[in-house]
Amino acid sequence: MDSTPSVILLPIKVPLLTLEKIIERELKEGGVLYESDDFLPIPKEVSLLFPVDQHIVVRKSGKVRLAHENDKLEIHLPLSLRVKTVPRNALMPKMQTFESEAELVAVFETPVELTKDWVLQTSPKVKRYEWKEQLKIQLMGLKMDLGQLINTAVADLLTELIPKFDFSSELDIKSEVKEVWKQLHSPWQVYDSPDLWVRPSLEDAKWVSMGFVEDRYELVFLLHAYVQARVGEPPAKPQKIKKLPPARSRLTDRTLSEVHLPVAISYDKAKSVAEKRLLNERYNIGGSELAYVTVQEVDLYKEDKRLVVAIDVTGFAKATIYLKGIPAYKNDQQLFYMEDVEFDVKTNNRLLQFTNWLLPYTLTKMLRQRLRFKINDKLAGLREVISEHLSALSIADDFSLHGELTDLGVTEVYLTDNGVEAIITAKGDISVLFGDASSSKSKSA
Repeated sequence: MDSTPSVILLPIKVPLLTLEKIIERELKEGGVLYESDDFLPIPKEVSLLFPVDQHIVVRKSGKVRLAHENDKLEIHLPLSLRVKTVPRNALMPKMQTFESEAELVAVFETPVELTKDWVLQTSPKVKRYEWKEQLKIQLMGLKMDLGQLINTAVADLLTELIPKFDFSSELDIKSEVKEVWKQLHSPWQVYDSPDLWVRPSLEDAKWVSMGFVEDRYELVFLLHAYVQARVGEPPAKPQKIKKLPPARSRLTDRTLSEVHLPVAISYDKAKSVAEKRLLNERYNIGGSELAYVTVQEVDLYKEDKRLVVAIDVTGFAKATIYLKGIPAYKNDQQLFYMEDVEFDVKTNNRLLQFTNWLLPYTLTKMLRQRLRFKINDKLAGLREVISEHLSALSIADDFSLHGELTDLGVTEVYLTDNGVEAIITAKGDISVLFGDASSSKSKSA
Protein backbone atom coordinates (compact mmCIF):
# COMPACT_ATOMS: atom_id res chain seq x y z
CA MET A 1 0.00 0.00 0.00
CA ASP A 2 1.36 3.41 -0.91
CA SER A 3 1.98 5.76 1.97
CA THR A 4 -0.19 8.84 2.30
CA PRO A 5 1.55 12.09 1.38
CA SER A 6 1.88 14.60 4.19
CA VAL A 7 0.86 18.21 3.77
CA ILE A 8 2.86 20.68 5.83
CA LEU A 9 1.78 24.29 6.01
CA LEU A 10 4.97 26.03 7.09
CA PRO A 11 5.14 29.78 7.76
CA ILE A 12 8.63 31.27 7.89
CA LYS A 13 8.34 34.18 10.30
CA VAL A 14 10.79 37.07 10.18
CA PRO A 15 10.22 39.43 13.15
CA LEU A 16 10.45 43.13 12.36
CA LEU A 17 12.90 43.31 15.27
CA THR A 18 15.24 41.01 13.31
CA LEU A 19 15.03 43.28 10.26
CA GLU A 20 15.68 46.28 12.49
CA LYS A 21 18.88 44.64 13.74
CA ILE A 22 20.01 43.96 10.16
CA ILE A 23 19.48 47.61 9.21
CA GLU A 24 21.11 48.82 12.44
CA ARG A 25 24.25 46.84 11.54
CA GLU A 26 24.40 48.74 8.26
CA LEU A 27 23.63 52.15 9.79
CA LYS A 28 25.86 52.74 12.79
CA GLU A 29 24.66 55.20 15.40
CA GLY A 30 26.25 58.61 14.78
CA GLY A 31 28.00 57.39 11.66
CA VAL A 32 28.08 59.53 8.55
CA LEU A 33 25.46 58.39 6.07
CA TYR A 34 25.85 61.17 3.53
CA GLU A 35 28.31 63.98 2.92
CA SER A 36 28.43 66.55 0.12
CA ASP A 37 30.01 69.91 -0.78
CA ASP A 38 27.23 70.78 -3.17
CA PHE A 39 24.03 70.36 -1.22
CA LEU A 40 21.63 73.07 -2.43
CA PRO A 41 20.68 73.20 -6.11
CA ILE A 42 21.31 76.99 -6.25
CA PRO A 43 20.41 78.58 -9.61
CA LYS A 44 23.46 79.14 -11.81
CA GLU A 45 22.98 82.91 -12.07
CA VAL A 46 22.92 83.22 -8.28
CA SER A 47 25.98 81.04 -7.76
CA LEU A 48 27.94 83.16 -10.27
CA LEU A 49 27.17 86.36 -8.39
CA PHE A 50 27.50 84.92 -4.89
CA PRO A 51 29.75 81.85 -5.01
CA VAL A 52 29.54 79.72 -1.83
CA ASP A 53 30.45 76.19 -0.79
CA GLN A 54 27.69 74.33 1.03
CA HIS A 55 28.94 71.40 3.03
CA ILE A 56 26.41 68.99 4.54
CA VAL A 57 26.90 66.02 6.82
CA VAL A 58 23.99 63.64 7.50
CA ARG A 59 24.14 61.24 10.44
CA LYS A 60 21.80 58.68 11.97
CA SER A 61 20.53 60.27 15.18
CA GLY A 62 18.43 57.52 16.76
CA LYS A 63 17.11 53.99 16.56
CA VAL A 64 15.55 52.69 13.35
CA ARG A 65 11.90 51.74 13.72
CA LEU A 66 10.03 49.44 11.35
CA ALA A 67 6.30 49.32 10.70
CA HIS A 68 4.03 48.17 7.90
CA GLU A 69 1.15 49.76 6.07
CA ASN A 70 -0.83 48.48 3.06
CA ASP A 71 1.39 45.37 3.06
CA LYS A 72 4.54 47.44 2.57
CA LEU A 73 7.45 47.73 4.97
CA GLU A 74 8.08 51.20 6.38
CA ILE A 75 11.53 52.17 7.67
CA HIS A 76 11.52 55.19 10.00
CA LEU A 77 15.01 56.66 10.20
CA PRO A 78 15.87 59.64 12.45
CA LEU A 79 18.55 61.88 10.91
CA SER A 80 20.57 64.91 11.92
CA LEU A 81 21.70 67.36 9.23
CA ARG A 82 24.56 69.82 9.72
CA VAL A 83 25.05 72.41 6.98
CA LYS A 84 27.90 74.87 6.65
CA THR A 85 28.03 77.59 3.98
CA VAL A 86 31.41 79.22 3.28
CA PRO A 87 31.95 82.11 0.80
CA ARG A 88 34.44 81.36 -1.94
CA ASN A 89 35.30 85.07 -2.28
CA ALA A 90 36.70 86.41 0.97
CA LEU A 91 36.51 89.95 -0.35
CA MET A 92 32.74 89.95 -0.08
CA PRO A 93 32.20 91.34 3.46
CA LYS A 94 28.52 90.58 3.67
CA MET A 95 29.05 86.88 2.99
CA GLN A 96 29.95 85.17 6.23
CA THR A 97 30.39 81.52 7.16
CA PHE A 98 27.05 80.14 8.38
CA GLU A 99 26.30 76.84 10.18
CA SER A 100 22.94 75.26 10.86
CA GLU A 101 21.67 71.98 12.32
CA ALA A 102 18.32 70.28 11.94
CA GLU A 103 16.53 67.01 12.77
CA LEU A 104 14.11 65.03 10.67
CA VAL A 105 12.59 61.55 10.46
CA ALA A 106 12.73 60.02 7.01
CA VAL A 107 10.24 57.30 6.11
CA PHE A 108 11.15 54.80 3.40
CA GLU A 109 8.78 52.14 2.12
CA THR A 110 9.26 48.97 0.12
CA PRO A 111 7.24 45.96 -0.97
CA VAL A 112 8.78 42.60 -0.02
CA GLU A 113 8.38 39.92 -2.68
CA LEU A 114 9.70 36.43 -3.36
CA THR A 115 11.05 35.60 -6.81
CA LYS A 116 10.88 32.16 -8.44
CA ASP A 117 14.55 31.76 -7.55
CA TRP A 118 13.74 32.09 -3.82
CA VAL A 119 15.22 35.58 -3.59
CA LEU A 120 13.55 38.04 -1.25
CA GLN A 121 13.30 41.18 -3.33
CA THR A 122 12.87 44.74 -2.07
CA SER A 123 12.61 48.05 -3.91
CA PRO A 124 12.81 50.88 -1.35
CA LYS A 125 11.76 54.43 -2.10
CA VAL A 126 11.30 57.63 -0.12
CA LYS A 127 7.73 57.91 1.16
CA ARG A 128 7.96 61.12 3.19
CA TYR A 129 9.98 62.99 5.75
CA GLU A 130 8.98 65.03 8.77
CA TRP A 131 11.04 67.87 10.23
CA LYS A 132 11.60 67.85 13.96
CA GLU A 133 13.61 71.02 13.62
CA GLN A 134 13.50 72.94 10.34
CA LEU A 135 16.77 73.47 8.49
CA LYS A 136 17.74 77.14 8.11
CA ILE A 137 20.35 78.37 5.67
CA GLN A 138 21.76 81.88 5.27
CA LEU A 139 23.37 83.20 2.10
CA MET A 140 25.06 86.53 1.50
CA GLY A 141 24.57 87.34 5.16
CA LEU A 142 20.84 87.42 4.59
CA LYS A 143 18.07 85.07 5.58
CA MET A 144 16.43 83.80 2.46
CA ASP A 145 13.35 81.72 1.75
CA LEU A 146 15.06 78.56 0.51
CA GLY A 147 12.29 76.13 1.50
CA GLN A 148 11.75 74.71 -1.98
CA LEU A 149 15.48 74.37 -2.62
CA ILE A 150 15.94 72.64 0.73
CA ASN A 151 13.06 70.22 0.10
CA THR A 152 14.49 69.33 -3.30
CA ALA A 153 17.95 68.84 -1.81
CA VAL A 154 16.67 66.69 1.08
CA ALA A 155 14.67 64.51 -1.31
CA ASP A 156 17.83 64.00 -3.39
CA LEU A 157 20.01 63.10 -0.42
CA LEU A 158 17.40 60.66 0.93
CA THR A 159 17.37 58.97 -2.47
CA GLU A 160 21.13 58.52 -2.06
CA LEU A 161 20.45 56.57 1.16
CA ILE A 162 18.06 54.04 -0.45
CA PRO A 163 20.71 51.33 -1.18
CA LYS A 164 21.38 51.09 2.57
CA PHE A 165 17.89 49.70 3.13
CA ASP A 166 17.99 46.89 0.58
CA PHE A 167 18.37 44.08 3.12
CA SER A 168 17.52 41.32 0.61
CA SER A 169 21.22 40.44 0.24
CA GLU A 170 21.64 40.34 4.02
CA LEU A 171 18.52 38.19 4.49
CA ASP A 172 19.56 35.38 2.14
CA ILE A 173 16.30 33.43 2.06
CA LYS A 174 17.42 31.22 -0.84
CA SER A 175 20.46 29.82 0.98
CA GLU A 176 18.46 29.31 4.15
CA VAL A 177 15.56 27.60 2.38
CA LYS A 178 18.03 25.30 0.59
CA GLU A 179 19.61 24.43 3.93
CA VAL A 180 16.21 23.79 5.53
CA TRP A 181 15.26 21.67 2.49
CA LYS A 182 18.44 19.63 2.99
CA GLN A 183 18.03 19.25 6.76
CA LEU A 184 14.42 18.13 6.44
CA HIS A 185 15.63 15.09 4.47
CA SER A 186 17.73 13.87 7.41
CA PRO A 187 16.46 11.32 9.96
CA TRP A 188 15.16 12.73 13.25
CA GLN A 189 14.75 10.77 16.48
CA VAL A 190 11.40 11.70 17.97
CA TYR A 191 11.08 9.01 20.63
CA ASP A 192 13.56 6.81 22.50
CA SER A 193 11.46 4.08 24.15
CA PRO A 194 11.35 2.41 21.74
CA ASP A 195 13.62 4.31 19.33
CA LEU A 196 11.37 5.97 16.76
CA TRP A 197 12.99 7.72 13.82
CA VAL A 198 11.38 9.70 11.03
CA ARG A 199 12.79 10.93 7.74
CA PRO A 200 10.77 13.16 5.42
CA SER A 201 11.23 12.98 1.68
CA LEU A 202 10.12 16.36 0.36
CA GLU A 203 8.48 16.31 -3.04
CA ASP A 204 7.41 19.89 -3.66
CA ALA A 205 7.28 23.33 -2.11
CA LYS A 206 5.00 26.25 -2.98
CA TRP A 207 4.29 29.49 -1.19
CA VAL A 208 0.66 30.22 -0.48
CA SER A 209 0.89 33.69 1.02
CA MET A 210 3.34 36.37 2.04
CA GLY A 211 2.90 39.59 3.89
CA PHE A 212 2.98 41.36 7.22
CA VAL A 213 1.19 39.95 10.25
CA GLU A 214 1.30 42.04 13.42
CA ASP A 215 5.01 42.47 14.28
CA ARG A 216 6.51 40.16 11.68
CA TYR A 217 6.77 39.30 8.01
CA GLU A 218 5.53 35.84 7.02
CA LEU A 219 6.20 33.60 4.05
CA VAL A 220 3.81 30.65 4.22
CA PHE A 221 4.93 27.55 2.34
CA LEU A 222 2.98 24.44 1.42
CA LEU A 223 5.22 21.36 1.49
CA HIS A 224 4.30 17.94 0.13
CA ALA A 225 6.33 15.09 1.57
CA TYR A 226 6.37 11.36 2.11
CA VAL A 227 7.47 10.61 5.65
CA GLN A 228 9.26 7.40 6.52
CA ALA A 229 9.28 6.21 10.12
CA ARG A 230 11.16 3.30 11.62
CA VAL A 231 11.35 1.65 15.02
CA GLY A 232 14.90 0.72 16.03
CA GLU A 233 17.63 1.80 13.64
CA PRO A 234 17.27 5.20 11.90
CA PRO A 235 16.31 5.26 8.22
CA ALA A 236 19.25 5.69 5.88
CA LYS A 237 20.05 9.17 4.69
CA PRO A 238 19.05 9.65 1.06
CA GLN A 239 21.88 9.20 -1.43
CA LYS A 240 20.47 11.99 -3.55
CA ILE A 241 18.23 14.84 -2.44
CA LYS A 242 15.65 16.14 -4.86
CA LYS A 243 16.52 19.59 -6.15
CA LEU A 244 14.73 22.50 -4.54
CA PRO A 245 11.89 23.41 -6.91
CA PRO A 246 11.26 26.99 -8.05
CA ALA A 247 9.14 29.12 -5.75
CA ARG A 248 5.58 29.00 -7.03
CA SER A 249 2.35 30.18 -5.53
CA ARG A 250 -0.73 28.15 -4.70
CA LEU A 251 -3.90 29.03 -2.85
CA THR A 252 -5.02 26.79 -0.01
CA ASP A 253 -7.71 26.84 2.63
CA ARG A 254 -5.67 24.75 5.05
CA THR A 255 -4.95 26.17 8.48
CA LEU A 256 -3.06 23.24 10.04
CA SER A 257 -0.30 20.87 8.95
CA GLU A 258 -1.09 17.18 8.67
CA VAL A 259 1.82 14.73 8.78
CA HIS A 260 1.35 11.01 8.13
CA LEU A 261 4.00 8.76 9.67
CA PRO A 262 4.02 5.19 8.38
CA VAL A 263 5.58 3.29 11.29
CA ALA A 264 6.83 -0.13 10.18
CA ILE A 265 7.32 -3.03 12.59
CA SER A 266 9.01 -6.05 11.05
CA TYR A 267 7.51 -9.49 11.61
CA ASP A 268 10.58 -10.43 13.66
CA LYS A 269 10.04 -7.39 15.89
CA ALA A 270 6.32 -8.13 16.17
CA LYS A 271 7.17 -11.74 17.01
CA SER A 272 9.47 -10.53 19.79
CA VAL A 273 6.66 -8.39 21.22
CA ALA A 274 4.23 -11.33 21.09
CA GLU A 275 6.77 -13.63 22.76
CA LYS A 276 7.05 -11.26 25.70
CA ARG A 277 3.31 -11.59 26.17
CA LEU A 278 2.94 -15.34 25.60
CA LEU A 279 6.10 -17.38 26.23
CA ASN A 280 5.94 -19.67 29.27
CA GLU A 281 2.40 -18.52 30.01
CA ARG A 282 0.20 -21.28 31.46
CA TYR A 283 -3.47 -21.58 30.50
CA ASN A 284 -6.16 -23.81 31.92
CA ILE A 285 -8.39 -25.18 29.18
CA GLY A 286 -10.74 -27.26 31.31
CA GLY A 287 -12.20 -27.68 34.73
CA SER A 288 -9.38 -29.91 35.99
CA GLU A 289 -6.04 -28.72 37.34
CA LEU A 290 -4.43 -31.18 34.94
CA ALA A 291 -6.01 -29.56 31.89
CA TYR A 292 -3.47 -26.85 31.26
CA VAL A 293 -1.03 -25.97 28.54
CA THR A 294 2.15 -23.84 28.48
CA VAL A 295 3.29 -21.74 25.54
CA GLN A 296 6.69 -22.95 24.32
CA GLU A 297 7.17 -21.14 21.02
CA VAL A 298 5.61 -18.30 19.01
CA ASP A 299 5.87 -17.48 15.34
CA LEU A 300 4.31 -14.63 13.40
CA TYR A 301 3.97 -14.07 9.66
CA LYS A 302 1.69 -12.94 6.85
CA GLU A 303 -0.55 -15.31 4.92
CA ASP A 304 -2.61 -13.78 2.14
CA LYS A 305 -4.16 -10.69 3.74
CA ARG A 306 -4.13 -12.04 7.26
CA LEU A 307 -1.69 -11.99 10.14
CA VAL A 308 -0.91 -15.48 11.45
CA VAL A 309 0.22 -16.11 15.01
CA ALA A 310 1.41 -19.71 15.39
CA ILE A 311 1.60 -20.80 19.02
CA ASP A 312 3.18 -24.10 20.13
CA VAL A 313 1.88 -25.39 23.47
CA THR A 314 2.73 -28.38 25.66
CA GLY A 315 1.25 -29.85 28.83
CA PHE A 316 -2.20 -31.39 28.73
CA ALA A 317 -1.64 -31.63 24.99
CA LYS A 318 1.08 -30.87 22.54
CA ALA A 319 -0.32 -28.76 19.75
CA THR A 320 0.17 -25.79 17.43
CA ILE A 321 -2.62 -23.25 17.53
CA TYR A 322 -3.01 -20.87 14.59
CA LEU A 323 -4.76 -17.56 15.08
CA LYS A 324 -5.45 -15.82 11.78
CA GLY A 325 -6.86 -12.31 11.77
CA ILE A 326 -6.66 -8.79 10.44
CA PRO A 327 -4.71 -6.23 12.50
CA ALA A 328 -6.92 -3.35 13.59
CA TYR A 329 -6.95 -0.35 15.89
CA LYS A 330 -9.60 1.16 18.18
CA ASN A 331 -9.15 4.91 18.45
CA ASP A 332 -11.40 5.35 21.45
CA GLN A 333 -9.39 2.79 23.44
CA GLN A 334 -6.00 3.40 21.75
CA LEU A 335 -5.77 -0.35 21.32
CA PHE A 336 -4.22 -2.67 18.72
CA TYR A 337 -5.99 -6.01 18.32
CA MET A 338 -6.91 -8.69 15.77
CA GLU A 339 -10.39 -8.77 14.28
CA ASP A 340 -12.23 -11.41 12.23
CA VAL A 341 -10.08 -14.06 13.91
CA GLU A 342 -10.11 -17.61 12.60
CA PHE A 343 -8.37 -20.45 14.42
CA ASP A 344 -6.98 -23.86 13.63
CA VAL A 345 -5.30 -26.56 15.71
CA LYS A 346 -2.76 -29.15 14.65
CA THR A 347 -2.29 -31.96 17.18
CA ASN A 348 -2.02 -35.73 17.51
CA ASN A 349 -3.94 -35.68 20.79
CA ARG A 350 -7.24 -37.44 20.04
CA LEU A 351 -8.98 -35.98 23.08
CA LEU A 352 -8.03 -32.47 22.05
CA GLN A 353 -9.14 -33.19 18.52
CA PHE A 354 -12.47 -34.37 19.87
CA THR A 355 -12.90 -31.27 22.08
CA ASN A 356 -11.66 -28.83 19.41
CA TRP A 357 -14.95 -26.92 19.63
CA LEU A 358 -14.05 -25.83 23.17
CA LEU A 359 -11.09 -23.74 22.02
CA PRO A 360 -13.04 -20.63 20.95
CA TYR A 361 -14.38 -20.36 24.49
CA THR A 362 -11.22 -21.17 26.40
CA LEU A 363 -7.68 -21.06 25.08
CA THR A 364 -8.32 -19.03 21.92
CA LYS A 365 -10.16 -16.39 23.89
CA MET A 366 -7.33 -16.14 26.41
CA LEU A 367 -4.66 -15.98 23.72
CA ARG A 368 -6.51 -13.29 21.81
CA GLN A 369 -6.80 -11.28 25.00
CA ARG A 370 -3.04 -11.45 25.46
CA LEU A 371 -2.54 -10.19 21.91
CA ARG A 372 -4.30 -6.90 22.58
CA PHE A 373 -1.91 -3.98 23.01
CA LYS A 374 -2.89 -0.64 24.52
CA ILE A 375 -0.61 2.17 23.38
CA ASN A 376 -2.11 5.14 25.22
CA ASP A 377 1.06 5.60 27.28
CA LYS A 378 3.23 5.39 24.14
CA LEU A 379 1.11 7.95 22.32
CA ALA A 380 1.18 10.24 25.34
CA GLY A 381 4.96 9.93 25.49
CA LEU A 382 5.27 10.56 21.76
CA ARG A 383 3.00 13.60 22.00
CA GLU A 384 5.14 14.97 24.84
CA VAL A 385 8.41 14.43 22.95
CA ILE A 386 7.09 15.95 19.71
CA SER A 387 5.72 18.94 21.62
CA GLU A 388 9.11 19.37 23.29
CA HIS A 389 10.88 19.24 19.92
CA LEU A 390 8.46 21.79 18.50
CA SER A 391 9.22 24.26 21.29
CA ALA A 392 12.44 25.39 19.56
CA LEU A 393 14.16 22.93 17.23
CA SER A 394 17.17 24.26 15.34
CA ILE A 395 17.05 23.20 11.70
CA ALA A 396 19.64 25.59 10.21
CA ASP A 397 21.69 28.61 11.22
CA ASP A 398 19.36 31.32 12.56
CA PHE A 399 16.29 29.18 11.75
CA SER A 400 14.35 27.30 14.43
CA LEU A 401 11.19 25.23 14.23
CA HIS A 402 8.30 26.07 16.55
CA GLY A 403 4.84 24.60 16.77
CA GLU A 404 1.95 23.15 18.67
CA LEU A 405 0.63 19.61 18.33
CA THR A 406 -3.17 19.59 18.29
CA ASP A 407 -3.93 15.94 17.51
CA LEU A 408 -2.05 12.64 17.35
CA GLY A 409 -3.48 9.21 16.60
CA VAL A 410 -3.37 6.06 14.53
CA THR A 411 -5.48 6.32 11.38
CA GLU A 412 -4.68 3.08 9.55
CA VAL A 413 -3.14 -0.37 10.10
CA TYR A 414 -2.20 -2.80 7.34
CA LEU A 415 0.16 -5.64 6.44
CA THR A 416 3.09 -5.49 4.03
CA ASP A 417 5.52 -8.15 2.88
CA ASN A 418 8.01 -6.91 5.46
CA GLY A 419 5.85 -6.33 8.50
CA VAL A 420 2.95 -4.53 10.10
CA GLU A 421 2.57 -0.84 9.28
CA ALA A 422 0.53 1.75 11.11
CA ILE A 423 -0.11 5.30 9.95
CA ILE A 424 0.30 7.80 12.77
CA THR A 425 -1.26 11.12 11.84
CA ALA A 426 -0.11 14.27 13.59
CA LYS A 427 -1.93 17.56 13.17
CA GLY A 428 -0.69 20.87 14.39
CA ASP A 429 0.48 24.39 13.84
CA ILE A 430 4.13 24.60 12.70
CA SER A 431 6.28 27.60 11.86
CA VAL A 432 9.92 28.49 11.26
CA LEU A 433 11.30 31.53 13.05
CA PHE A 434 14.27 33.45 11.66
CA GLY A 435 16.71 35.05 14.05
CA ASP A 436 15.67 33.32 17.28
CA ALA A 437 17.73 30.14 17.37
CA SER A 438 19.87 30.97 20.42
CA SER A 439 17.85 28.81 22.77
CA SER A 440 16.91 26.07 20.29
CA LYS A 441 17.97 22.45 20.43
CA SER A 442 18.14 19.57 18.03
CA LYS A 443 18.76 15.87 17.93
CA SER A 444 19.46 14.33 14.57
CA ALA A 445 21.23 11.31 13.14
